[in-house]
Amino acid sequence: MENSIHVPAEYYASIRKIDFNVLPKTILKYDLWKKRFNDFKDNMLSEKLEVIMAHLKIEVTRTDLVNFYQIPDIDAETKFIATMIWGHEASEGGRRDFRGPWKVTEMFNESVAATKAIREVSVSSNKDIMTSYRTLNKKLKMCGPNFFTKHLYFLGKSSGINLYPLIFDNRVASGIVKLSLNSSKNLDFVNVSTKTTPEAYLTYLKLVCKEAEVIECELDKIEYFLFNF
Repeated sequence: MENSIHVPAEYYASIRKIDFNVLPKTILKYDLWKKRFNDFKDNMLSEKLEVIMAHLKIEVTRTDLVNFYQIPDIDAETKFIATMIWGHEASEGGRRDFRGPWKVTEMFNESVAATKAIREVSVSSNKDIMTSYRTLNKKLKMCGPNFFTKHLYFLGKSSGINLYPLIFDNRVASGIVKLSLNSSKNLDFVNVSTKTTPEAYLTYLKLVCKEAEVIECELDKIEYFLFNF
């Protein structure tokens, strides 16, 4: 049976209306990050956080992060850290991941290697996306595809390319499964997770692209719909 992501037509209008200039808003509790980063072995994370705080307010939308990524004189690792903060904090009505500050310090425990891996990321082609996926998955501790695909997404979206990478986390995977089930109640006692290979990620991207053509909408609107489904 061929892989597919089939969104029922009844959802098309609401998907097209998704506006990332407004929603979702994520509240960034900078004090918690500052405290942990100040205890890091050098000043790198604290200095990066100061740059982030100078450009991003406490309430942040996806569009705010896209605009942040478009600032040319901010380095790739600072943008990556901003996305990690956004990804671990709570969107309106959600819950924050309190492990976030510790996890990011672990990601940069070998700061030279981590910085090199992040700066080598490219999303200009499917081959580059797969290579970047492998690199980040291998080089960054405590940062699986649930999180580093967020960076791939903002990097691609901010560059203006039409076929950009998307966030692929367990909630998106759960949404895909729910669309395929006769009854999603079974997910009350079953956890769904992504398959953490670059091949699976590329399959997901291709399926969303195909469905976006049907719905006539931006790719990330389908990802966000799946996240909330």
